[in-house]
Amino acid sequence: MAHFEGSRWHLYFFRALAAVPPIVAAALQSDLGSITDYTGLAGFAIAFVFPALLSIYSGKRCEALGIEKKTRYSGFLTATFFQYFLAVCGIVLILYVGVSLMYNA
Repeated sequence: MAHFEGSRWHLYFFRALAAVPPIVAAALQSDLGSITDYTGLAGFAIAFVFPALLSIYSGKRCEALGIEKKTRYSGFLTATFFQYFLAVCGIVLILYVGVSLMYNA
């Protein structure tokens, strides 16, 4: 386990934050297919929205600190426009699939 610099209670809090929602969902819903349908929405956020936002805000932070934000891996598809486009597409996917899940339920 990596060294955690905060208090041990912070560590326990975030572990519980990650563990409690699946346990509650399993207690309320017995159909595994339904649970995986809704957890797939989190997959869209993890795959599309979070990386794009991380790239956008880390670029802004680098600029604020006076650090060059371009690396050898930067290119046409790592431009800020495409990061916003990816985040918006992820949000649209989450909304579309979420609405279709609720409509078909």
